Amino acid sequence: MRNRRVFAGGAYSSFLKKVDRFSERALAASLREREGYASRLLEIDARTKKIIETLQKRGFKSPYLRQLCGGANQSGTLSQIPEGR
Repeated sequence: MRNRRVFAGGAYSSFLKKVDRFSERALAASLREREGYASRLLEIDARTKKIIETLQKRGFKSPYLRQLCGGANQSGTLSQIPEGR
């Protein structure tokens, strides 16, 4: 995540609340675990961007698309939108 200048983390707050806990493990182990969370979150964000682009091409124009797609993308709902619709 250090490579990215901007990251819309607010859209993923429900996801982060489920995985982010105080760790009693050693700092190095905890850091590796959190880096894993960060890389998975970046993958989710990349998928979400593709979904948003698809929705925008179909005429959806809302400042809340990221929140909608970020939350719904956890269940895979929006990733299965047929192309012709």
